[in-house]
Amino acid sequence: MVFVSQEQFDEAIRLEDNGQREQALGVWRQLAETNPTRNVFLRLGSITQDLGLIDDAERAFKRALEIDEHSGSALRSLGILAIHQRNYQAAVDYLKRACTIQEDPGAYTLLGVALKNMGAVLDAENAYRSAIRIDPKYEEAYYNLGVLLQSDRPSEAHSLLRTALELDPAYAVAHRELGYVLSPRGPSPEAEYHLRKALELDPTDGWAHIYLGTYLWRCQEIDAAVAEYQIAQELDPEWAVPLCSLGNIYDYETIDLGLAQSFFERALQLEPDDWSALKGLARVFKRRGQLDLAREYITQALKQDPRHEKSLELLREIDTENASDAKV
Repeated sequence: MVFVSQEQFDEAIRLEDNGQREQALGVWRQLAETNPTRNVFLRLGSITQDLGLIDDAERAFKRALEIDEHSGSALRSLGILAIHQRNYQAAVDYLKRACTIQEDPGAYTLLGVALKNMGAVLDAENAYRSAIRIDPKYEEAYYNLGVLLQSDRPSEAHSLLRTALELDPAYAVAHRELGYVLSPRGPSPEAEYHLRKALELDPTDGWAHIYLGTYLWRCQEIDAAVAEYQIAQELDPEWAVPLCSLGNIYDYETIDLGLAQSFFERALQLEPDDWSALKGLARVFKRRGQLDLAREYITQALKQDPRHEKSLELLREIDTENASDAKV
């Protein structure tokens, strides 16, 4: 019986190696019935996850954990699934257990991702630094820590992202984020190089197109910027960010207020609470003299961020114009 199980185990691996994942899945399911070991459930969880059968994957990893409560692989896999499901507290719980069992840089980095999404920024930073302490050559930890520190500590983020690229020169998202960190400083051949390198490595990266478009806009290359935003929109027609970016450039550059309004309205159809689209529509309606509509949209935007100074300034401008019109 053991021989038959090993034969099936080897057959399932062979099928996977040959790209016959559906057939391999059938064998792993049989093995889960006849030989329900931790390793079988780990393999079953892995292949169901790859095939997008998330509920099946979660059940398989949980069964592996029932068999061996100290299985770092099961805990880490459950943490990854929880992150993808945006159940960040569950992810933190699984990944903390995994890190307790074994100090693994990958598990600490995933823990940092979950903590960041929960808003626990300092804890996330500590998790990433733990990953770097364990493995000073683990580029993903440098990348994630660099992204975490972009806003408050751009110089340190710059250094961390450079380290990630020294460790892996083909790390596309690290090129993208380094370009983003460098681009607010004004025209920068280095920023443009990294943004274009990111797209050379991954032409389907929507954020890289957005970042490059914004950089080109700052350099007053308006047509080129619009083209990048359009590519991002074509890559993901259900994504509000490119539509807002197009609305912004058509508005601020006074290219076409009608098109700007259309882009913002399409963004709100996709994401009814999109802050950028709400603020954009408020600007457009203010410029068109439709002050009541402008006030309605900026008020909605301020519900999400009541202290945003530029939005408050826009509201004050709208109210001032309303008051002036009332006197006339």
